[in-house]
Amino acid sequence: MKIGRNDPCPCGSGKKYKKCCMNKTVTPTETLQYRRLSKVLDKLMPRLINYGLSVFGEKGANSAMTEFLGWPDPDDIPDEAAIDRAGMLFWPWFVFNWEYYPLEDEEDVLDGPEETTIAELFLKTKRIDLQSLEGKLILAANRNPYSFLEILAVRPGQSVQARDILTGIEMDIQESLGSEALETGDILFGGVIRVDDVGMFLGLSAFVLPPGIKPRLIALRRTLSRGRGKVTHDDLFEEDLEIRQLFWDMDRDLHRLPEMRNTDGDPMEFHKLIYDIDSSDLAAETLAFLCVTETVEEIREMAKKDQDGKIHRVDFDWNRIGNPVHKGMPNTVLGKIEIHGNRMTITLNSARRAETIQKEIRKRLGTAARLRLDEITDIDAMMKESDSDDVPFAENTPIAPPELQQHIGKMLRAHWEYWVDEKIPALGNKTPKQAVKTADGREAVEALLLDAEKTARRDPDRLTLEKEIIAKVRRRLKLDQPLSTKSGIPDSPERVEQIAQIKERIAEFGEMRLHDTYTGFALKLCDTIAGSDSLNIHRGRIDIWSAAIVYAIAHLNFLFSSETPNHLTPDELCNWFKVKTSTVGNKASAIRTALDLYYSDVRFCAPHVTRIFRFYEDKLGFIHHASELEPGADGMDEPIPLKPPAQTKEEKSKTPVKTDKPVKKIDDRQLSLFED
Repeated sequence: MKIGRNDPCPCGSGKKYKKCCMNKTVTPTETLQYRRLSKVLDKLMPRLINYGLSVFGEKGANSAMTEFLGWPDPDDIPDEAAIDRAGMLFWPWFVFNWEYYPLEDEEDVLDGPEETTIAELFLKTKRIDLQSLEGKLILAANRNPYSFLEILAVRPGQSVQARDILTGIEMDIQESLGSEALETGDILFGGVIRVDDVGMFLGLSAFVLPPGIKPRLIALRRTLSRGRGKVTHDDLFEEDLEIRQLFWDMDRDLHRLPEMRNTDGDPMEFHKLIYDIDSSDLAAETLAFLCVTETVEEIREMAKKDQDGKIHRVDFDWNRIGNPVHKGMPNTVLGKIEIHGNRMTITLNSARRAETIQKEIRKRLGTAARLRLDEITDIDAMMKESDSDDVPFAENTPIAPPELQQHIGKMLRAHWEYWVDEKIPALGNKTPKQAVKTADGREAVEALLLDAEKTARRDPDRLTLEKEIIAKVRRRLKLDQPLSTKSGIPDSPERVEQIAQIKERIAEFGEMRLHDTYTGFALKLCDTIAGSDSLNIHRGRIDIWSAAIVYAIAHLNFLFSSETPNHLTPDELCNWFKVKTSTVGNKASAIRTALDLYYSDVRFCAPHVTRIFRFYEDKLGFIHHASELEPGADGMDEPIPLKPPAQTKEEKSKTPVKTDKPVKKIDDRQLSLFED
């Protein structure tokens, strides 16, 4: 907010700005205005809430809370802790976003007006001056949807810079307390308003979401954009329920104990097997084969022996070569074996591994080893025991010795070396190398790396080392360089000519076999590919690109289906372009994946196709297909016929030849004795 020289000073002194704070190094005017707005908002919110309760009563608040939680089933109702966490989000949503819609089966109809927010009623009945700070706050907050906000920069004690992940809008937000705790990459759920050029949080989640959840938000963004490439404020408001439901899913995931599994996929369950043994030397010699990283001689060498040279005490791993989850790890430790005198203790992390080792011991040692105790501790008990420790983990964990740090570094480097080529579920089962070819993929990969860095900060043995390794991964994936883009750069004459030739080939095929609608779709898709950052239409054969584009349009519009009059076949299409069907099919699939094309995309799909995937939700929450609600659309569900295929020479040879002579009709039912 810019203040004129002769305006009243915002510090409240009553003097002109030029006579007071203009030339002083004082608190910025945005901060002063933020403090004013915060004081007004602190007084305004209780008034709005009480007014809403006076209009709709406690039943209205309960009804609003049920809607806010997404009308959960009885089995899915959040617990008390979740309800408490929802409070900071609910009350602003209640007064600024909730609208009362009575349901048909609702027994107790509320007294308040329908389809009007509490803030709108408050403005009307209380006659608030719209130019006052109260009026400006209400106007800015009314019907302002919640979204997911990524922290881009933090100025502790002053403000944060945030980006709405769904809309892409960036904003500076004055926030003194929150900015002390937030870090770059943190994600918040809530609302942001702007009053007099001052950004403020209004309604905010009680916890910070980790950067690792960002790929799910990018997927939501693609869904909300509906192929338009961007999400608007109106989209957020219309899809408010879907956005909130994703947040509640994340809330449940983050606040319940994770299902821990080992590298074999077994549920984590810690077993301590205690055996009485006849001979420690016999047990060590017999079970040494379970360790693949050390030989029997090496195990005997590191053991403590008695006067007779027999093993008295030794520890070694039960392990195997390779690791099914972490490809960079050379082996997998399945358990720890400790032998001391007449006692053998084996620790493992799953019931299946405990059962496997017991079978081996019975088979190898027989009665020379007798199980005395199987002490079982589940993961929940261990987590509770860990939570009872009031001292932060990092402060109580000593720095590992250099030898162990070297080993940890080796494992981390191997892990990240393989990570760039692993299929990651969060990336849609793409590898990071594949994902970074698109803007959305780069954003998702960067979020996963940022999440890994935040995790590493909790472990002093990994902090410096893993930060350096992840920096190398960024350079390897070229995340430190801007994504190359074709936009704004004129194509060379050769590239322009190639695109023109592709379009010409598409048009030739369309003239012969396609309806003009589908030819237009194919030409438009060619232009879209030419402007894409993830597809390079300038490399490869013209006929393959032409056929693949038509193939993609045919797939999206079911032109290969026998229900389409004069339908195409993949072989017919590829034979015309003289290319391999498998090559074209793979290329078309890559086009659909890179551009995120689906059957509801009106840019490339005919109306009879898009209507199949169009649904509406009524006020009662029931879903209806478009055909039920769109009048005068009876003929829209019929597929558009293609042009009939041209006859081949073989087909023409089988066609009867017409002659001028009349064809004599023969009655097969009886012998004709006389001429007609």
